[in-house]
Amino acid sequence: MMLSQSFVRSLSLIAVFAAAAVASADVTLPTPRSIILTVGQEQTAQPVILAARRYAAFWNTGEARYAEAALAQNFVDRTSLQDARRV
Repeated sequence: MMLSQSFVRSLSLIAVFAAAAVASADVTLPTPRSIILTVGQEQTAQPVILAARRYAAFWNTGEARYAEAALAQNFVDRTSLQDARRV
């Protein structure tokens, strides 16, 4: 039991440091010129806006850490690039 508690603590620390690294990078994320929201949805929209800014940072920089922060861990890209290459 002692080993598993230590392991859980280690994983928790890793998660905290990873989140802190991504959070500190949020300061340099692209900022949209405007965002149109429905009245009363400002707080609900914040996680979506942050994910969009992180994904934009991924496309702007090519740094995978931004995509990893923006997308769900079980995300699967099902885009067929072969169709696009035929053009």
